[in-house]
Amino acid sequence: MTENERRFIDMIVNLEKYVAEVREYIKTNFDVDSHYDASTLTLRLYVTNVNNALQILAAREYVEREYPELEWILDSAREVKENEKSKTILPMKKLFFDMDGVLVNFQSGIDKLSEETKREYEGRLDEVPGIFSLMDPMPGAIEAVHELSEYYDIYILSTAPWNNLTAPSDKIQWLTKHFGDLFKKRVIITHCKHLVDGDYLVDDRAKNGASEFPGVWVQFGTKRYPDWEEVTRFLISETYLHDDDDEKIKRRKVNYTLVEKTLKTLDDYMKMLNAQCDTAFTDELNTKIIKLAQLTNKWLEVAGEEKEEQFYDI
Repeated sequence: MTENERRFIDMIVNLEKYVAEVREYIKTNFDVDSHYDASTLTLRLYVTNVNNALQILAAREYVEREYPELEWILDSAREVKENEKSKTILPMKKLFFDMDGVLVNFQSGIDKLSEETKREYEGRLDEVPGIFSLMDPMPGAIEAVHELSEYYDIYILSTAPWNNLTAPSDKIQWLTKHFGDLFKKRVIITHCKHLVDGDYLVDDRAKNGASEFPGVWVQFGTKRYPDWEEVTRFLISETYLHDDDDEKIKRRKVNYTLVEKTLKTLDDYMKMLNAQCDTAFTDELNTKIIKLAQLTNKWLEVAGEEKEEQFYDI
């Protein structure tokens, strides 16, 4: 859970403390005598900085009295309070990362070996003791993992060479060095990845059960997912494509204040789908585009967009 999410929970479950302060803030910064419709108020809430927006939302009595049509804000607050014990707002899907060739540049470890060691372990360089702690991260991997951790419940799903007894501990050492405690007690070392229950797996090879993973296998390094930028774009877009329920969209918007980022992600994904249409148009692709357009319209609506030309004509 991020610092902003903790701050949000602390504020929202202690609404009464902020009512007086928020009323004064609104009186000072907004023309309360003028009429704001629901969409205008909602838009003003989210163009304000995060703390002020959260404080305005905390004015339970003000919202109930002046804007009863925004009851969903209060419903979201009650939901957060009910979930306080578990500290979860919305359930996250499980995302697994392979290491070698995905998070880790395996060749960079080989390059750090002496010529003598290379000759001794020729043909089985992955068995060199300590080699897995020597490797550098793949370009963009560290940043991508941190960003995706805001959307998914993340784990490591990797394989260690059977004849390299230091490999498991070396991998944990590498993870700790580059991610701190982000993956503490969230590491699975196995040759049977297909037996692990999860929603997404980012892996570069089909070996060790990756191709039979029960969820979605995102094959890193392929034409479809060539780098971390594209993998991140896809995985973030997946979280919104699967949340097509209006109330869930509104709650996610309040809880994470990701409106602008959401709309940009949806727009980028639409551009990618349109580019695919230029080369290979299919009924399946057309269905995806229509669904994405409908979802984008919903986000625009709850964001308070008033210009008709910004909406897709479906």
